[in-house]
Amino acid sequence: MQLVDLVARGLLYVGHLDAVLLEQQTILNKKKTKVLPLVTERMRMAEGLARQLQALGLERSPKRPQDLSTYLHAKYGESADSASGETNGAPRGVGSS
Repeated sequence: MQLVDLVARGLLYVGHLDAVLLEQQTILNKKKTKVLPLVTERMRMAEGLARQLQALGLERSPKRPQDLSTYLHAKYGESADSASGETNGAPRGVGSS
């Protein structure tokens, strides 16, 4: 859980630095014609954050889909046939007179 807290804090810091940099008229130091030290610090923090995210694992595992009868049973608490309104393989009102 400690790594998750570090990542969350890092995201806040990098986001704050981004906001500060966006408020600047220029990110160049006019006297030395180099980028502001804040830009290099932001890049360093973002690289550290990327390493922390890799340590957490960036790959998302796909959720297995439920079959229809399991979903209907969980949603309505009935069997799939009676909850979906199907009789003899045809929906209610179709082909019945």
